[in-house]
Amino acid sequence: MTGIVRIEQPVERIERFHSLQGGQYWRANEAIAEENIAASEVLLIESLRWVDNKLHTVILRTHPSKHGQHIRFEYTDESGRTCGTTRSFTQHRFLFDDFVNKFTFAADSKEVRESEVQACQQLAQKLTVELSEAMTNPERMKEIIAERLEKEQTEKSENKLNTLPATIDQYTNLATGPLENALTSGVNEESIKGMMEAARHGHKLAVIQSEWLQGKNNEITRAVQAVVPYYQEMAAAQLAAFEESRENVESLMKGIASLDLFIGKDVVVNTIIKGNSAPSDIPLTFVQKKLLMDEELAVYLDLGDWFDFTKADLFDQALQKHPGLIEQIFPTQRCVLVMAVTRRHVNYQDPWEAAAKDFQNRCVFLLVRDGENIYQVCSPVESHLGAHTLFPERDEQDALFRGFDGSRITFRDVAYTDRLRAHEKMALHYKRFLILCCGLDQRERLFGEFYDRSSNINFISMDFQEKYCRFIHDADGTGLLSDPEADTRPSLESYIKQANQHLRSGSRVFCEWRQVVNPVTAPGAAKDDSGNGYRGHSFTVDFVKSRSTSVAYQKNEEIYVDVPVVQHTYSRNAKSDKREFNAKVCLSKFRTSDSLGYLCLDTVKSADLEYYIHNRRIRANHLYYIRLFKELAALLKLEETLEEQYRSKMLAALNAGNIGDENDRVAAVDKTIQTWRCANRGASLQSGLEDEKQWKALLAMMDLIAWRGHASIPQIECYCEQLGNSPLRLVVMPNGKLGLYVAPRAEERNDAAEKHKWAIRVVLSLTRTGVKEVSRSWALVNELSVSECTLKEWPLVDEWKGLKSVFESYDRKLKALADIELGRETLKRLNPSNQEGLSELAELWINAFEEMNFYRPTGGIVQKPVMMIPIGLIVDREEWSYLYLGTRGSAVEYIYQNLNDKALKARVAHRLISNYEVKEGKLDNLANKKTSLGLFCTKQRPDMAPFSADRNIETYGPDFGVNHAVLTHMVSFKSQIALIQQEADRGLHRRFTIASNLVSSAGELLIDQLLGDAARDADEPVDILEVVINPAPTGEPGAKLKKNGETFWHKHWCDLCKPGTEESLALSHIHAPDHVITRTSFSSKEDAILFVLKTMPQARKYEKDFFRDNDFDVPDGIIERWIDR
Repeated sequence: MTGIVRIEQPVERIERFHSLQGGQYWRANEAIAEENIAASEVLLIESLRWVDNKLHTVILRTHPSKHGQHIRFEYTDESGRTCGTTRSFTQHRFLFDDFVNKFTFAADSKEVRESEVQACQQLAQKLTVELSEAMTNPERMKEIIAERLEKEQTEKSENKLNTLPATIDQYTNLATGPLENALTSGVNEESIKGMMEAARHGHKLAVIQSEWLQGKNNEITRAVQAVVPYYQEMAAAQLAAFEESRENVESLMKGIASLDLFIGKDVVVNTIIKGNSAPSDIPLTFVQKKLLMDEELAVYLDLGDWFDFTKADLFDQALQKHPGLIEQIFPTQRCVLVMAVTRRHVNYQDPWEAAAKDFQNRCVFLLVRDGENIYQVCSPVESHLGAHTLFPERDEQDALFRGFDGSRITFRDVAYTDRLRAHEKMALHYKRFLILCCGLDQRERLFGEFYDRSSNINFISMDFQEKYCRFIHDADGTGLLSDPEADTRPSLESYIKQANQHLRSGSRVFCEWRQVVNPVTAPGAAKDDSGNGYRGHSFTVDFVKSRSTSVAYQKNEEIYVDVPVVQHTYSRNAKSDKREFNAKVCLSKFRTSDSLGYLCLDTVKSADLEYYIHNRRIRANHLYYIRLFKELAALLKLEETLEEQYRSKMLAALNAGNIGDENDRVAAVDKTIQTWRCANRGASLQSGLEDEKQWKALLAMMDLIAWRGHASIPQIECYCEQLGNSPLRLVVMPNGKLGLYVAPRAEERNDAAEKHKWAIRVVLSLTRTGVKEVSRSWALVNELSVSECTLKEWPLVDEWKGLKSVFESYDRKLKALADIELGRETLKRLNPSNQEGLSELAELWINAFEEMNFYRPTGGIVQKPVMMIPIGLIVDREEWSYLYLGTRGSAVEYIYQNLNDKALKARVAHRLISNYEVKEGKLDNLANKKTSLGLFCTKQRPDMAPFSADRNIETYGPDFGVNHAVLTHMVSFKSQIALIQQEADRGLHRRFTIASNLVSSAGELLIDQLLGDAARDADEPVDILEVVINPAPTGEPGAKLKKNGETFWHKHWCDLCKPGTEESLALSHIHAPDHVITRTSFSSKEDAILFVLKTMPQARKYEKDFFRDNDFDVPDGIIERWIDR
């Protein structure tokens, strides 16, 4: 024996047990930082959430002192990092296991809450007493003011009169007493100053008193409001105590509502069509997707934006009249689906009427088909009225248990019970649909006989549904009714855009005239409304047809079509007159409309249109396109039927000659017809085949498309290699010849004004030995072109395809570039030293003046020619223009004042002044009026160069990128051109090109030199002191004014000064410890300002009092100061 006795200590097991109920109060065992809950904080159980009869989540109401308030707090996350956040809490959620570990039942909750409420009330009472005492006791208010004054004492107030209360009282009595007292006491400068200080002091005392009273009132308000959340919590506690009872009653009421559906209470069944039932072997099909009445009906009727639930009888009538509509809506003979009237917002003008009627438009009802029987069923259940599907989508249930960030909400998440409740609500919604159908089957036999009723099988059971029902998941896109062509077909918008991209002269266009005609596209057929019309314009003619086909043609670089119209004119003294004519409609100016305005038919087929008409997904936008598509599809289908014999003849010709691949011959026929029709302005195929010459041309074109063009590709590639150009695209042109697009070599391109966009189009003829070039021209490589049948594209074509130029053609670009090179010689004529050139300009001006005033309309005033000398080109996005140097109205003054030939001056003066009725002062004005030449832009060219006799010519100023105040400092054209170039370089879609002969070999602009204007050359050298102020280490502005210590907010400026000026002069009024000054020298002031504008694009010239925070003059020795805004 070891002698060791083992003694076992008794184990004491302590349990704490308390049943959880809503309305109880529990105390936090420790602080829960992430929820901003303090240790020992007592909180109310607001709700208990159960899952499978087990308590899952406990929801606590936030403490009344924090409820709904935005509070800043810190907590430590799972990684141990301290985080700070601002949040507003109304609830705290805990899983059951976490809750019992972190909280203990608070038996003293009533006493705790009473003491907290009492503390709030005592605070409010204390603050009220303080306010009352201060208002009734002047001595107390004086103490408060004195404390505030003492707190606000600073170094700057050492000389303030508030340190001398006796003196203040003396001056206060003088200021507030009668004037006689002030005069008899002896008024001097010191006493007046004392009275002013006394007045300021009195005002300050009043402000302090007012602010204290307002602050105390705010404190009392907050203290009283702090009690309110406690009383709100009392009401919440009562509701929480009865939560379980309320939920039981709600569950019972839901069950009763479901039984009401089964027995048909408030369920309305309308019979639309009565007939034979479907065969019994056809199962009952449930269609998932909700259909829209207007989108289904639009296939058979022309609907407008007026269609709503009040016109629903049109749908019933259409079902009775059009069996195709029934087949379109119901995929099987025994079927159930959900439908609403429309998804559109109908404009009812009155907002209250709109709210009620929009609800009716969106109310969902059931449509049931049993063979020839069609029924409408309306359910009274609110959730059914807004249903988006008949049964849930595959992802709908999973989505309920997915967080905002896509994470999965699991059983261990506090949000799980909320999502579970949403799932139960959704399940009840769809289950009631089944209960409704079950009741319809039991009571009405609405679905016919499709199962053995003696088997007593439950309608809503899974066994019944698997055996006798089918579910089509067309909303998911995973069922039988999904759209297999959706991925291969372009969208409606893309299809219309692609079709209309082929629009060119000769294209056939189908137009909706009331949409495409407006005052912009057809001013001869429409005018703007003077009032607030529905369209904003009205028609001055009647259209012979609302929709029709027209052939496009080109005029002034715009695409037009003609529309047959009728115009009626009325007169009191004569019978009404009717005039029929074709109105011109410019399709190039058509922008947008409520519905599709036109469709180019070059590549459109009836089968394509039928797809977009019958595609349910696309019909959501049926008002925009479907009426035009339906009529056009019928026309094209008729045309295709009539052309079938001619297509067969062409196909037979290919088969007889065994030309091309057999599988590609039908496509070759289609491409040949499209290309030929474009070349022949939409002519019918019949006219082409009946004319022997046209028939041979068709056969030759078809031969190239089907075989010979493809067979010549190796020879063409060899030809390109010899030529040194890369092939881009091989086409069959409308004239039946081969066309080859090739990329120009580097030396063949011209990148002036814009990057080169044109390829070379070579017309080829096939010979026995290869290919032969017939002609060549510059052309853009179109993205799509039905007028040319593409046989092959090489990879490099992607770099050239679809490029657009601002110039109408390459020849127009070359002409514009040549025009600006002509300006140099005219500029020389403007030089006052070139009297011969000025004399020539004077003669040209006289000719232009006589043309304007003697041979053209003047509008009743004397017209002066515009002098315009082209010196450059400006490209801005999709527009280009000439940059001209000249003047709109002062050309004659400039010529007269610089001309020495007295006889010629007299002729000029006589020609001008003789046209005025009042001649007084005209000669003096001609001789002394200040004239100046300037820069302006227009795309027009002078018709009597260098003058324009067009009084309606439109010009505008170039974009200098600076405001007018800055521009006035730019006297020389060298500086103005530099600004234009700088602004063009800044823009992504801008280019500026100056005439090459106006720039010297050293890169210097020669305009001022050619004009011989010495005033434009400011050659006095200057320096720029560029100042940059760095912020203080605290992040505050780094500069202050020396005179008063106020902040100087500007951090960057440039000072223009004479060479050698001291750099410290730039900071003579400013104290800036951390700064950088950089000196740069320039040959002229304008060069210096250009540097400033390049360095600080938003710079403004500084003037005293121009900026609110600067009130000092520019230091002596600084010529100008430019500050960055």
